[in-house]
Amino acid sequence: MANVPITSLPVANSLGPTTDYLEVSKYINAPGATYQSVRATPQTIASAMARSMPSGLEYTISNLGSVLITGVQPYLTVPYASTITGASMVCAPGGSSVTVDIWRCSYAQFDSGSTHPVSADSICGGNPLVITNDAKTTSTLSGWNTSLNAGDVLAFNISSVSSATQATITLYLNRSLT
Repeated sequence: MANVPITSLPVANSLGPTTDYLEVSKYINAPGATYQSVRATPQTIASAMARSMPSGLEYTISNLGSVLITGVQPYLTVPYASTITGASMVCAPGGSSVTVDIWRCSYAQFDSGSTHPVSADSICGGNPLVITNDAKTTSTLSGWNTSLNAGDVLAFNISSVSSATQATITLYLNRSLT
């Protein structure tokens, strides 16, 4: 809808299953002058909100107070198609070091690591999550394959560890609607 004077807008909307809509408006320049208005159906708004609503997967690795063990940790299944927009890891105690690579395979390929997921299935592109003598890190996702499908199986492989008794990895996601 084009910019129109506020006095020329309709007073009421027709109602019904095919004509319900929400009108979102904002003033252009000073109030009382003109404003911009957009009409959208509830379905359009819900779909746009779901696509832009941040979500994520959080995975905690713990060895009940003892130093973490290297190797593949228990698996995690991705609940919905999404794109990774960020990744972070925190560990305890502070001053620890830990390196975690993330491997992915489809549900159909999954065979508990016999052939999938394995190191060749890494999504990190040679840039795993690394904490060195600290308590936290974030990834720029450089080289990462950020696309996830519903049902994908993730493996978290600790390749090195020093002092860390717990690590929590968070993958920040934008959900894909199909």
